[in-house]
Amino acid sequence: MPPRLSVISPVFKDKNCIDELHRRLTAVLRSMQIDYEIVLVNDGSPDRSGELIERIAASDPRVTALLLSRNFGQHAAIQAGLAEARGEVIAVIDCDLQDLPEDIPLLYAKMSEGFDVVIARRLRGKDSFFKRTMSRLWFSIINRLSDFPIEPDAGAFSIIARPVAAELLRMPNRRSHYQLVLHWLGFRRAYVTVDHETRYEGRSSYSLTKLVAHALSGVVTHSTRLLYFSVYAGFAFVTLSILQFGYVVFLKLAHGVGVAGWTSLIAAIWLVGGAILSSLGVIGIYLAGIVEDVQQRPTYVVRSRFRIEQT
Repeated sequence: MPPRLSVISPVFKDKNCIDELHRRLTAVLRSMQIDYEIVLVNDGSPDRSGELIERIAASDPRVTALLLSRNFGQHAAIQAGLAEARGEVIAVIDCDLQDLPEDIPLLYAKMSEGFDVVIARRLRGKDSFFKRTMSRLWFSIINRLSDFPIEPDAGAFSIIARPVAAELLRMPNRRSHYQLVLHWLGFRRAYVTVDHETRYEGRSSYSLTKLVAHALSGVVTHSTRLLYFSVYAGFAFVTLSILQFGYVVFLKLAHGVGVAGWTSLIAAIWLVGGAILSSLGVIGIYLAGIVEDVQQRPTYVVRSRFRIEQT
């Protein structure tokens, strides 16, 4: 019989958190008095995370160790965990313990009210000013440009029903984002507000550059608004050039004044050239996504899996 609850946790550069994560997850899930399993997915972490996951799986028959061949990203690691999980209900939680395992019963109880998806809304009072600012920037970019805005401060910490997981696995796009896919799928969705703690140990692997790239990737994958934005920007530049030309003609006819301005001419050329290159770059990003889809490469590759079969 499949377990009632599966808990998936992608692991990347968090070797010092894995034992504590396992200890706290086990304590919480046992207290819920339901049959459960834990799926730890090593997303090509360069540290000893894979070894630690396999060691835990060798000592606990409720743990499955899944090691990917390289780093494929959080969404791919979650997909790998979903494909491996057997539970009727599936929880996803980061391994850095900023999302508390002790909050899983809150999300599980909310789902029992008839929801298919329950997402944790994080209170970021303990985060640094820089991290709160980056979080607001990320959600601002996503919600302004995406066709399916997501709840501010909603992360990957969530619980979904088996039918939702099945539909998510039908979406093999490598650039997809777990949160955005959940909103795109629809289903009956609810939110639970939880505390967001500081990292148990170590530093986040997301820099400012990676956050912006992450947001841009999500927008390109789930929306075409950037293409329309390029079109609107083109019309705006054409309008400005017409107005400028009319102004120059007016000065010449009305006052006999010719506009000399070499500097302004060069600045205008650079501005228009930059706008053209930016538009071509946006188109290139979309084309790159099409190329990846046409190649039909797998979203992830599993190097090894380990689970003690219970008898």
